[in-house]
Amino acid sequence: MIGNKKVLGLIPARGGSKRVPGKNLQKLGESSLLEISINQALLSTLIDKLVVSSEDQAILDVAEQAGACPLHRPLSLAQDETPGIDPVIHALQVFDQFDYIVLLQVTSPFRLVKDIDNAIELCFNRQAPACVSVCQPIHHPAWMFNKAENGTLEPLLDGERPLRSQELPPCYVINGAVYVAEKDRLFETKSFIGADTLACEMPVDRSLDIDTSYDLQLARAVCALRHEG
Repeated sequence: MIGNKKVLGLIPARGGSKRVPGKNLQKLGESSLLEISINQALLSTLIDKLVVSSEDQAILDVAEQAGACPLHRPLSLAQDETPGIDPVIHALQVFDQFDYIVLLQVTSPFRLVKDIDNAIELCFNRQAPACVSVCQPIHHPAWMFNKAENGTLEPLLDGERPLRSQELPPCYVINGAVYVAEKDRLFETKSFIGADTLACEMPVDRSLDIDTSYDLQLARAVCALRHEG
């Protein structure tokens, strides 16, 4: 709880995954990606209840053993084409006594509890309807291009580009680690992102988002290096 507002933590973890089969239960060190996110969330003193939403009983069993509340979602909300916001709305309909929801994706294993709490506190203290975590991208969009039909490069952004990357203004990308919003805002807009959404910055080294097998291999390599260090 923050102030007099109750906070629901939600970890969506469906069973199907095309690019990384069984992704949510893949191991990173001694724990699965799901267990890592659960452990991070349980350390937060601001989250009143932590829920894992899935159609997969094996995932729900792991979630319950790790200390989260399992929420069985309908199979219709666990399809490849299911909008990501739909399981969030479903959870809020089941647990409708909460004022805020914090969405934590399993694919952000290097997120820390302070990243979760920083986003919640920023949203509450600024009286904003929503807040999401961001980081600075590794490659600035000023140095990105589209490829034309004839194979030539077309700058993604208009205008001249500085010769030195240090001269570029900072820009940010949503890193997928933490999403916070007021319940009423989500019911109204069906989105965490809007003109009134605040940015909560995280460092790049805590912003890895596991979306492919390569990302998982990279995360495991980082874990191994940290263990050796």
